[in-house]
Amino acid sequence: MAPEKNQCCTLSITGLSHDGAGVGRTEQGYVLFVPHTAPGDLCEVRVVKALKHYGYGRLERLLSPSIEEAVSRAMGRLEGAYSLVLMSAAKLIAVRDPHGFRPLCYGRTPEGRYLVASESCALQAAGASLERE
Repeated sequence: MAPEKNQCCTLSITGLSHDGAGVGRTEQGYVLFVPHTAPGDLCEVRVVKALKHYGYGRLERLLSPSIEEAVSRAMGRLEGAYSLVLMSAAKLIAVRDPHGFRPLCYGRTPEGRYLVASESCALQAAGASLERE
């Protein structure tokens, strides 16, 4: 059953649509597309358009941001030269300062695994090909 327009609901964002909007389902299984969200976000959403099988929502409040959102917000506050590599069981996140003062590059092994290093020669030593600096 579709929620009504202007109704608020809590949902977990599980994917991205073709245009970059977050995709989540209500407890009843109704699909909502929510701009400015990312997979892993738990958010409060207001329904702005409700169609029969899916709808569109507006982010009202981020209850639990994804790690990507947290890193993105932190980078907006950090100053100076830095590079960071964050890893969990499911994700590898590498960032550097907006000016690129600290080197950071990533590559891929023939098996498809990603490697991150401060110098491209470290990738070659590990048998990975350079993807981007």
